[in-house]
Amino acid sequence: MKRLICFISSVIAVVLLTGAGCASTTVGTKMSANQVDQIKKGVSTRAEVESILGSPVHTSIIGDGRRIMTYSYFEQSASPKGTTFIPWAGPFLGGARGERQQQTLQVILNKDSIVEDLEFSDARSRIDSNGLVAPKITVTPVSPAVPPPTVLATNKTFSAISKP
Repeated sequence: MKRLICFISSVIAVVLLTGAGCASTTVGTKMSANQVDQIKKGVSTRAEVESILGSPVHTSIIGDGRRIMTYSYFEQSASPKGTTFIPWAGPFLGGARGERQQQTLQVILNKDSIVEDLEFSDARSRIDSNGLVAPKITVTPVSPAVPPPTVLATNKTFSAISKP
């Protein structure tokens, strides 16, 4: 019986130690303030925007012929807390810590493919979760990694976008 318990404990330990670790996800291409600031309202063309940032992840055309190019970036990393690896108690006492960054840039082009407006957002946060005993996830905002651009979308633009 003792051998069976030792064997099961060993198998669980191996599974926990080899199956758990750091995890990270990155989607899209990170944008810098310098890149965003190169895009000039009323001056930059679609071709210039694409030469600076590459192809957008999504493009839509509004009923009046304007085009919205959307660029996005998402990065998240997490690693388990040390208490996660305590046999039998780890899932209840453990948890994870991580960081997340999300950027979105929407560029609105007029019918002539000239930048009419743009909006850029950059959000960073830290994540701290507890184990199953006290399930709590805390998200703490971190100051933006990239300062906001000099050109932001106006309310007029959004009301025009939302028209059917």
